[in-house]
Amino acid sequence: MERREIKSYVIRSGRMGKGVKTALSNYLPSFGLEYSKNSSLILELAKNYKRLIVEIGFGMGEAFIQLAQSEPKSLFLGLEVHPPGVGRVLKQIEEKSLNNIHIIKHDAFSVLRDMFPNRIVDGFHIFFPDPWPKRRHNKRRLIQKEFLELLSERLKEGGYIYIVTDWQDYAEFILDQAGGIMTLENGGSPYIERLSWRPVTSFEQKAINKNNKIFEIYYIKRTVASNPNLK
Repeated sequence: MERREIKSYVIRSGRMGKGVKTALSNYLPSFGLEYSKNSSLILELAKNYKRLIVEIGFGMGEAFIQLAQSEPKSLFLGLEVHPPGVGRVLKQIEEKSLNNIHIIKHDAFSVLRDMFPNRIVDGFHIFFPDPWPKRRHNKRRLIQKEFLELLSERLKEGGYIYIVTDWQDYAEFILDQAGGIMTLENGGSPYIERLSWRPVTSFEQKAINKNNKIFEIYYIKRTVASNPNLK
């Protein structure tokens, strides 16, 4: 599977306090994984944990950190390209003495294509991805059929993809893109209510305060037994 040349993100500058800058410099070598085309590293890391959860685009890391704290026996891998968010998460990892988190500061599509073997991930979290709301920019959206197919390949049977957005157009776009993927089953009709374990971040609270509707999308990877066409 070849990666599209169009990137789903633009590196944005952001203010970083001294502590965040220090964390980015000092802790990325310890808690970061370098991008490579070798899938053995993820395989070796994952075998020491009960579950492997991957958050794509964790932003400032609120949900990412909280969920990792709540599941110390699970491995949480975060894929993020923006330095302020990476630095902030690294700072919290050190302050909270978390040892079940690693970060890969690189393009998510390339990382998942090249570093992850098939059927290794228990769950993908994509909370409030950039909606690219202008129609001419829709092609830049991360969550498209090609990307969802890649996620499905990396999921274990019964694993899930949990997507949350406050843009109805993007939510409908995602449902359309996933509609023809036989390996994915929509767990909602078409949306679910927020799962109790998913933290509400400050970003989400601002959207709620503006009366923006939150769309929760939850796909489950079908098992071969439930769909003989997948054999």
